[in-house]
Amino acid sequence: MGRVGLFAGVLPGAVSGLGLAVLSTAGLVAQAGFALLSVLWFAFAVAGYRAVRRGRHAEHREWMVRVFALTLAGVTLRVLIPLLTLLLLPLLEPVYGGDEELYFVEIYQALTWLCWVPNLIAAEWFLGRYRTTRSSRWTSSRS
Repeated sequence: MGRVGLFAGVLPGAVSGLGLAVLSTAGLVAQAGFALLSVLWFAFAVAGYRAVRRGRHAEHREWMVRVFALTLAGVTLRVLIPLLTLLLLPLLEPVYGGDEELYFVEIYQALTWLCWVPNLIAAEWFLGRYRTTRSSRWTSSRS
């Protein structure tokens, strides 16, 4: 399953994501956000694959948590687009002078980072808590 996910899912997804990032018309900020997401998604999946091939299952599990967090970027993006568009609507006139295109482009540029960076932070927080819990169980069971 892992090989199929890597070679039929993450690899083509990351390559096409990188291509779409480069072609984005939302500016350099959006291009950089999506490009880095694609590169990290693929790099983390490869790191997980290498870890499991070496028999390092705990390390593999951690990489896969990160891959999952980045995979959810698409879901997070689709949740945040309408949410931020509605929440920031009061700024349309005073800040953007009613220019809906500029309003949306700036929201979209922020979303190219907000759709994956918080997910990755949450994954790292989870992994840190998991490591702490696991090591405290180990210590208390040896006492």
